[in-house]
Parts: sequence; structure tokens; C-alpha cells
Amino acid sequence: MTWLIKILWRQSHAIGPIPSLLCAIAWLAGGGVMIRFGIGALWQYQGLSWAYIILVSLVVAFGALVSFWILMDHFEFRSRGYQIRWLAGDNWIYEERIANGPVECLPFSRKTVGDGYPAACDVYIQSEKNWEQLAPRWARGRRTQIMERIAECSGSDIGGHVRFIDLI
Repeated sequence: MTWLIKILWRQSHAIGPIPSLLCAIAWLAGGGVMIRFGIGALWQYQGLSWAYIILVSLVVAFGALVSFWILMDHFEFRSRGYQIRWLAGDNWIYEERIANGPVECLPFSRKTVGDGYPAACDVYIQSEKNWEQLAPRWARGRRTQIMERIAECSGSDIGGHVRFIDLI
């Protein structure tokens, strides 16, 4: 089931927040239509009708919950102006919306090293010595700020432990 949520998350980031919202609305409307016509077809079997209503309602509610998480992720990015996003394996990307401009990206590695929520993690980024030479132009001189933002997005603001390790 986790793989399905990851696919939905990636697709949502590919299409953007408005199409994602429209998909969530379509999911809810489709669930309502399924219940309406399913009850019409099963009206003579009361027990089966209730089982059908409960099953479809649970599936629609689960989809609505996933949609909420995805849409809140889009909303937080718009309100904060930055986010981190998982790509694959231990590969992540820090994204920042530049005022009236494009979304700038900075790749980094993040490895989960503990249990719990939020899980402790190690973040691998360029050393302070190499930052000014290897970081994108927009990120130069902002290593501390970007590290704080990565830590916040990784859960440090709600009690998670984030350790930064310099790449050599």
C-alpha cells in the first residue's frame, strides 16, 4: 500500500496542486456515485447493501485522507516557500520557490537511522569548505539557513533528531 501512496505523491508533484485538488474532488464524487447506484442495485438485500456502503465508504475515506496529506504538502510549500521531497532511495531534494521566479533545487542524501515519528536521520550535504564552490549560485552564502530548513522539514521542529554530515 505504501508504494501506491508514493506513486500518488510523485504524480501529484508532477501535475501540481490544482489538478491534484480536482482529482481529490473527482474521487469523492465518484465514491458518492458508486454508493448511490450501488444501493439502487442492492436495495432488496439489506445486509449486502450495508456491507457495500461500509466498504465503499472506507475506500473513499482512505483516498480522501491521502488526498488531504498530498494537498497539505502543496499548501505548505506555497506558504513556506520551501520543502524537501523524496526522489528515490536515500536521494532527496530541497526545493525553494524564488519570488516571482522558478523553483530552485538542491539535491542531498538523507538516511533514516532510527525508529519513531519523526524518525532520526542523517543528512549528507557539502562541507562548509566546499559549499561556496559546489552549491548552486542561488544557495551560496545560505548554507546555515538551508540546513535549518532541511532539518525543520525532516521533523526537528516536532522533536525529531537530524544530524548533518559533511561530504568530503
